[in-house]
Amino acid sequence: MLIWSCLHGRWVGIELPTVEVRFRDLSVEAECEVVHGKPIPTLWNTVKGILSEFICSKKETKISILKGLSGIVRPGSVSFLVFITEFKRWIGLSLRMTLLLGPPGCGKTTLLQALSGRLAPSVKVGGEVSYNGCLLSEFIPEKTSSYISQNDLHIPEMSVRETLDFSACCLGIGSRMEIMKEISRREKVREIVPDPDIDAYMKIHELEMPRGLEYLVAKRGGELVVGPATTLFMDEISNGLDSSTTFQIVSCLQQLAHIAGATILVSLLQPAPETFELFDDVILMGEGKIIYHAPRADICRFFEDFGFKCPERKGVADFLQEVMSKKDQEQYWCLRDKPYSYISVDSFIDKFQESNLGVLVKEELSKPFQKSQSRKDGLCFRKYSLGKWEMLKACSRREYLLMKRNSFIYLFKSGLLVFNALVTMTVFLQAGATTDARHGNYLMGSLFTALFRLLADGLPELTLTLSRMGVFCKQKDLYFYPAWAYAIPSIVLKIPLSVFDSFLWTLLTYYAIGYSPEVGRFFRQFLILFTFNISCVSMFRAIAAIFRTFVASSIIGAISVLVLSSFGGFVIPKSSMPAWLEWGFWISPLSYAEIGLTANEFNAPRWRKLISSNTTAGEQVLDVRGLNFGRDSYWIGFGALIGFIFFFNVLYALALTYRNNPQRSRAIVSHGKNIQPSEEDFKPCPESTSRAKTDTRVGDASRPGISGGQKRRLTTGELVVGPATTLFMDEISNGLDSSTTFQIVSCLQQLAHIAGATILVSLLQPAPETFELFDDVILMGEGKIIYHAPRADICRFFEDFGFKCPERKGVADFLQEVMSKKDQEQYWCLRDKPYSYISVDSFIDKFQESNLGVLVKEELSKPFQKSQSRKDGLCFRKYSLGKWEMLKACSRREYLLMKRNSFIYLFKSGLLVFNALVTMTVFLQAGATTDARHGNYLMGSLFTALFRLLADGLPELTLTLSRMGVFCKQKDLYFYPAWAYAIPSIVLKIPLSVFDSFLWTLLTYYAIGYSPEVGRFFRQFLILFTFNISCVSMFRAIAAIFRTFVASSIIGAIFVLFLSSFGGFVIPKSSMPAWLEWGFWISPLSYAEMGLTANEFYASRWRKLISGNTTAGEQVLDVRGLNFGRDSYWIGFGALIGFIFFFNVLYALALTYRNNPQRSRAIVSHGKNIQPSEEDFKPCPESTSRAKTDLFSIFGSMYTLVIFSGINNCATVMNFIATERNIFYRERFARMYSSWAYSFSQVLVEIPYSLLQSLLCTIIVYPMIGYHMSVYKMFWSWYSTFCSLLIFNYCGMLMVALTPNIHMALTLRTTFFSMVNLFAGFTIPKQKIPKWWIWMYYLSPTSWVLEGLLNSQYGDVDKQIIAFGETKRVSAFLEDYFGYRYDSLALVAFVLIAFPIVVASLFAFFMSKLNFQKK
Repeated sequence: MLIWSCLHGRWVGIELPTVEVRFRDLSVEAECEVVHGKPIPTLWNTVKGILSEFICSKKETKISILKGLSGIVRPGSVSFLVFITEFKRWIGLSLRMTLLLGPPGCGKTTLLQALSGRLAPSVKVGGEVSYNGCLLSEFIPEKTSSYISQNDLHIPEMSVRETLDFSACCLGIGSRMEIMKEISRREKVREIVPDPDIDAYMKIHELEMPRGLEYLVAKRGGELVVGPATTLFMDEISNGLDSSTTFQIVSCLQQLAHIAGATILVSLLQPAPETFELFDDVILMGEGKIIYHAPRADICRFFEDFGFKCPERKGVADFLQEVMSKKDQEQYWCLRDKPYSYISVDSFIDKFQESNLGVLVKEELSKPFQKSQSRKDGLCFRKYSLGKWEMLKACSRREYLLMKRNSFIYLFKSGLLVFNALVTMTVFLQAGATTDARHGNYLMGSLFTALFRLLADGLPELTLTLSRMGVFCKQKDLYFYPAWAYAIPSIVLKIPLSVFDSFLWTLLTYYAIGYSPEVGRFFRQFLILFTFNISCVSMFRAIAAIFRTFVASSIIGAISVLVLSSFGGFVIPKSSMPAWLEWGFWISPLSYAEIGLTANEFNAPRWRKLISSNTTAGEQVLDVRGLNFGRDSYWIGFGALIGFIFFFNVLYALALTYRNNPQRSRAIVSHGKNIQPSEEDFKPCPESTSRAKTDTRVGDASRPGISGGQKRRLTTGELVVGPATTLFMDEISNGLDSSTTFQIVSCLQQLAHIAGATILVSLLQPAPETFELFDDVILMGEGKIIYHAPRADICRFFEDFGFKCPERKGVADFLQEVMSKKDQEQYWCLRDKPYSYISVDSFIDKFQESNLGVLVKEELSKPFQKSQSRKDGLCFRKYSLGKWEMLKACSRREYLLMKRNSFIYLFKSGLLVFNALVTMTVFLQAGATTDARHGNYLMGSLFTALFRLLADGLPELTLTLSRMGVFCKQKDLYFYPAWAYAIPSIVLKIPLSVFDSFLWTLLTYYAIGYSPEVGRFFRQFLILFTFNISCVSMFRAIAAIFRTFVASSIIGAIFVLFLSSFGGFVIPKSSMPAWLEWGFWISPLSYAEMGLTANEFYASRWRKLISGNTTAGEQVLDVRGLNFGRDSYWIGFGALIGFIFFFNVLYALALTYRNNPQRSRAIVSHGKNIQPSEEDFKPCPESTSRAKTDLFSIFGSMYTLVIFSGINNCATVMNFIATERNIFYRERFARMYSSWAYSFSQVLVEIPYSLLQSLLCTIIVYPMIGYHMSVYKMFWSWYSTFCSLLIFNYCGMLMVALTPNIHMALTLRTTFFSMVNLFAGFTIPKQKIPKWWIWMYYLSPTSWVLEGLLNSQYGDVDKQIIAFGETKRVSAFLEDYFGYRYDSLALVAFVLIAFPIVVASLFAFFMSKLNFQKK
């Protein structure tokens, strides 16, 4: 009705509100942070920025984006209106709509944001912007105008109409209602009755949306057009659209401007000619300044005054973009009688300001704006259009609508919860029928199962919140509503869902499991479950609001699940937690829920029978878990959960209110860059940057550098700068545009013509201008030469056959097609003769008979006349430089690369310092006492140092691999021999090893408490230094031998495992079988261990006798089998020197004789990382002989490792598979590959990552927990972990394949986690699971993994423990309580490897059969 109201208003003499935007001397400066090094937002630059704020040394500067802009954006207007009833039409004149043109980077987006008042607060704005004479500070520009950005953010579940209705509701109607009332009043006064037919026609016509406006409304900011704002700033609305759709959109905007008087400024990069003609005014920008601001019709005449004319078939918009470029300007010069000289942007600006058009703009800006009431009606002075209650109702209606649209997800989630409840109910059926310790433990497991299921029930809320975060940020910035209006409905409307789910679970499980039968206790359990579920949903919602990205939120969500479960009081009993970790128990909502549920159950009357002295049966169960806090602890837990609910929801609302949008990041610039505002910041191709370009780093996919075209030039120039004048160049145009290819071939032409170089270039389809640069042409087909003669004669050669190249056809394209049987006929020019196909052999025969072919034969038959000058053109030496010069050249480059990668080395050393400080504090004064226990601590500290310096060599592997391709190319080109490359890369790394080793020794030696002699200090440093050098050399040799990242990483991980296992600490030499002792003698770590222990434990303070002739130091060494005598230090040192030489010689030999790798390098994704948390608890397995509690703690640590490493892997892989599935659908449709090939490639690529994860996990966790040091048991631990990671990875992939979207997959994941948790054998052992559910135990992969881990460690242990008041052997207890038989490990091994194979096969099957693609 907007257009019709405009017509009615003018009819009755009402001046409708319009907005004129003026800006004077508008300048925009961005505050930038100055960093040393690369100006990219790296972690190191971020950390430095934070630290510099504390020490007040942060360097900042400003970059000028807009420079003193002045102009007017006028509204559309109608001078007179003629309404003819019989013709039913209207006529409008004097119309205005403005186009904003300019090259990328000239400041168009910044200008639009400045005019609409949407610049970031960190940006400094100078000058003034006014709407109808009012400054931006006098009204609300965000509501008065609408800025439509290039990004399309909408809620996908809502329809177009619903999106528009919500936007119209939030934006309001402005002054339209008052205008319509005034129109109706004046029509009655003047007795004007509108024609009913015309009135109905106009109203219906406005309801029917044209295609262009429909697309604008649906995708390009139509939700803002429906509001009262008639000032539109539209930024690149043609992105992703064809020219026809763009034309229709701009046509609709033209009607809106011309009829409704809207003020519209549209930015387009390269509009089509017909779209360009729709605009009335043009603002042309360049280098942050306005070059032209006047009517579109006059812009070509303006540039013609300078001597530049737009060609007839050239689009005016394209001409305007190129005429400002120094590279392209000359081609439009039309004054042939005058010499051309480049005209800068400033010259254009000066000329415009002196012209009549520029003078008119200045005069109009100098006149004060005539304010009126109608002009003020066009502005908005309220931040929000609706009242608080109306905004809350609008957001609530939309939230309720979205919940209805997602009802299937909620129903699916509740259905899965019912399924889980039924399974749990039947698994724990009547577990509480007997009130003894054993059945009390079962009830504890059922309560933990309920809490874990309701905890996982909150995970889908995280993804749903994230999916709408972008739309929320956009609408909040546009003042649709405040953050609280969005937060309250999203919190309150989810409460009934939590009530329903919690009550459903309690109703199904309470009496079936056999909790205390009192009705009050039933409702009190429901109350705890409900508040706990609400707190978990609120926690995940707050995490999504704080972190805003899927990756960060998923990681933090997984960590939160880990922390809550680990500190909840069941997995790790509170009584088993170290005192310094008890804080984790008190900040976990799950622990308070556990307190409330257990107090509600085990303080019931049926659990009050006395067991011993004053302890009841219920208190005995609670004491085992450390949860006995008294009878009133229920209300403490309930109150704490209410507090968590308020805390998380307040945190959610605050994050929505004050958290900045993740897309807005502050710019940073390099310290060495010229940051002063200058024209060079905007010029497309300034001459002054030629030197800067040569100093620009090449870069790669992860590091900024030169463009693809510049890399191609560099590849060519790398060889051209040498003495060789014979060049063979293969497809040098790959990835380049025709202009760049032309420039490269032009340089080669000069090289051939001036320097006499011999150049043969292969091109597939060169552009006509590039083809004309060549002198001779060799045309090939079917492996034979068809034509080998001058280029000028090739068309005539084919004309003799009857084939002619059309005038507008490129000769190169013609030559490609004239040999094709399919395309040859179209070029037949002899119309009086019938066409017949001429084969390649016929062309060859004809050429050989022609004069051109005869000349080639004659020249080949003549003997070549040798001369001294001819010999000078050949090279008889393999290398151009002498050995010393080559070594110096390679050394200079290696030193330069080390400086460029200095951040890597500094970061590595920084981490080493951090590790040294941690090690120092952990082992603080461990050597103060010289007894066996403290000697063992010192052995651990020495192994920690060696393992850290071993891992310190891993970055050398990737650095070596990253340069291997360039080395192979340059070695093949005889730039240098392999030894000249190897020696600098070896020698120049020695100071780094010296520095790192000395740093570690300096920080840890005296703090840990080694022998205080200075000589022993330096001898320890010497061993650490030689060991570090040997490790760096080893990884360097591995990279040189295997050459690929996957193979090198796997072999490197195997070497780390091998060295650690056979180093003499993880597996003592005395415990190694005789047939495995060779591993000890070939491991560098064993010799380093030998040297370090001899240096320490043969010191004078360790020489006191313990028994017989055995000293305290020898006793410590005997335990590890490292007692080789006092001279063993020098044996270890000499062996390490030998390893250094061995690995470096191996590296040099591999560089010399190893075949080059394949040209195409594999790209692999970054592996997922496992953060083992078992070391936080460190249960002592040796204590299993005393109590069952520690055995349960160890089992809890295994359970934590399996469940939460699996959750992390599963959650990580699902997002990637869901994203890649859309690409898979498209590529499968194009028949690029079969679905099975895709599926199995996805399956296979997970194996090396899982292998590396399991190796690292076993190496770190196994010795830190303190399991029995046995190769057999360690292998079982690694094997079980490896299979577990594979299973969870493949299960995540399978769930994505089974569901249509990521939300459904994540919802299904919740149930999967609950089921594998329930039937893992931890919460309820196998022996207690009912027979009708035992099949689920066997189907659960976690049950087999946990059986493999626990049974392999303790299934053969015969020590006595006290379990539930009975004394039993450990192996007997495992069989009696858990059902684990040691002789069934072979079956467990088979099942563990069968699980990933079956799940991977199901993933491949369903990927091939299911297709959820909607389009």
